Amino acid sequence: MSSPAGWGSSASAAFVPDSDRAAVHFVQLAAGEVTARTFHGAVPMPQEEIDRIADAGVMVFLRAHGPGGG
Repeated sequence: MSSPAGWGSSASAAFVPDSDRAAVHFVQLAAGEVTARTFHGAVPMPQEEIDRIADAGVMVFLRAHGPGGG
């Protein structure tokens, strides 16, 4: 597994104690709000807003599950 840029060579999956739970967190943070607000895609949402929500979710996930997080 390669390390995300800026994490250095010592970063690994070892800091995520439960990868299944981490995966659920990632999906909920990156896509949960979009899914709920669009009623699973039935109501349109501007792509810029989807991108903003997803980017924010990824940042929160990385802060929580990245090195030094959680």
